[in-house]
Amino acid sequence: MKKKLLLLVLLINSIIYSQEYNSFHSLNGIEDQQGNTHLVFRYGTNEFKYNILRKLNTGNGTEDPLISAYIYNSSGNENSKSVEDFDFAFRNPDHYINCGYRVNTPSQYGYVSYNDYVPTSRTSWVNYVSISRQNSQHCFAADGSLLRSFDGGLTWPVDSIRNFNFLDIFPDNENEMFGLDAQSRLIKSTDGGITSYLVNTSTAFDAKYYKFYFDANGTTIYMFVKEGNSYKLFRSNNRGEASTWFLIYDDENKFFVSVDSDNQGEIYISKNNLVLKSTNFGTNFNYVTGFHQNVVGIYKKPGVDKIYAATKYHIYEVNNGLVNPIRSIALNTSAFEWFPIHQANRWLRNYWTLDSFCSPEQSHNEMIQITGDTLINNIKYERFNQPLMTDVETLIRIDSISGIVYQYSVAAEEEIFLFDLRMQLGDSMYIYPENENSLLVCFEINSDEFLGEQRPYKVFGNYFGLGYTIVKGLGIFIDYLCDFFGHESTVKGCVINGTVYGDTTFVVGIDDDPDQIPTEFKLEQNYPNPFNPSTKISWQSPVGSHQTLKVYDVLGREVATLVNEYKDAGSYEVEFDGTHLASGVYYYRIAIHSDQLKAGELIQTKKMILIK
Repeated sequence: MKKKLLLLVLLINSIIYSQEYNSFHSLNGIEDQQGNTHLVFRYGTNEFKYNILRKLNTGNGTEDPLISAYIYNSSGNENSKSVEDFDFAFRNPDHYINCGYRVNTPSQYGYVSYNDYVPTSRTSWVNYVSISRQNSQHCFAADGSLLRSFDGGLTWPVDSIRNFNFLDIFPDNENEMFGLDAQSRLIKSTDGGITSYLVNTSTAFDAKYYKFYFDANGTTIYMFVKEGNSYKLFRSNNRGEASTWFLIYDDENKFFVSVDSDNQGEIYISKNNLVLKSTNFGTNFNYVTGFHQNVVGIYKKPGVDKIYAATKYHIYEVNNGLVNPIRSIALNTSAFEWFPIHQANRWLRNYWTLDSFCSPEQSHNEMIQITGDTLINNIKYERFNQPLMTDVETLIRIDSISGIVYQYSVAAEEEIFLFDLRMQLGDSMYIYPENENSLLVCFEINSDEFLGEQRPYKVFGNYFGLGYTIVKGLGIFIDYLCDFFGHESTVKGCVINGTVYGDTTFVVGIDDDPDQIPTEFKLEQNYPNPFNPSTKISWQSPVGSHQTLKVYDVLGREVATLVNEYKDAGSYEVEFDGTHLASGVYYYRIAIHSDQLKAGELIQTKKMILIK
């Protein structure tokens, strides 16, 4: 389970332990007559098209169910309702139509509904709907042909059906529309589907994924499609006519699109966890903002600098660059059991240094414990006596709403993301949202025996040799890093909320006698850290030996020798003065040389920060 972290195997064939969480699956929006934005999102645990849709009024904060969707199976009988598409009347969030497919074994039929409660049944799947912007009583739907309604979607007269495989209408002319011919090629009609002509010859696009976006200039159109395993965005600069479609963006991962209907040339797309913006019709895209999780939908509010974006567990408002979560899925309190950071909790771990081949070199035991709390910017952090993981600061907190675990970097004066307690198998998070190489993946969820008890665990890792395992009820159990050199640590015992688990010899048998000869080699974290201009470094050695303690800068250059002499077995402390050094990160390294040691030498290195 340890070295496999380097492999980052994302596909696990057999999962013993897993949980399902509700999550957001899409995001759309509509403006009302007063200028309020109403956000529509899919929510649930089921497959996308079987998620219920809810509507959030950002003006007054009210949230209501919008369109029902479900799937149930019992004794081989299915009862389901999918929502394939929906559309609102212009600036009227109370008038909409939706369509999809219903199964109630043995019956199967397509449907199109007015406000989700006046359904019209069809023998075929209904997968596209549109409402005219010129007359909201005129509605259109597709079941392989063109269905039309003249009373806002209440009825769909059979004698009004036209032989046109409809996709979408133009916002400024309901008689101008796109469709597909018998070979699934894109066609266009300018007379309401009576006649049509070919405008794109590709037959490779998936008919279920067409989506059109219309620019404010009235001539530029964007077309989102899926071709094989790739998602693509095309642009036409002449109302979708033949020979005017050009590819402007493609990605193997699904992305989402929104245009500003008031500003010409302004289009937004998501790229994994990022939102990108173009002001030149998609010729170039620039970074707007980023999130810890992949985006599942975006909506641009027309005419103002405001974007809404949804991730798996949160909906955000991005207003003039400021990111504010406006909806979050409630966190199950049991999630906090994955990382029990309560005061007086302690963990004894066995720490191995790794060589350049990631093979163990030397080991020692060390105690991690919570020593108190610290208030920074009115936010409380639990204070640890030394880092929990590599390059992790000693100040940690869990966001009670999101379940995200943060460390506080004193040097950078900002919070840094560690992981999300709700991450499920295959979930990915970005430690630094603007850096796509900082991807962290949950690639194993299982159950095993830890410290004598069967417990669920999760394994996280990235592509640079970093990984760790958290165990429910125990916290971070394994920490691993090997990038040329590294370390590996495993918990041997712990005290959690007063209960002792595993090896107790070091956890509860601490002798406060300062003259006691240490039984373990240990280099402590310097204190204070960060420091200016001086700090204290302490260590203990169970054997008498020649010892060296040196300080290095980030380039590996020696800047100070603090100890270079024989010392008896015992505990020691020296003071390091950084008055003559520049602010930055430094490393202190102790080496103990003795024939009494099996390897002949013990070496350990820790990081400290000088701030002036």
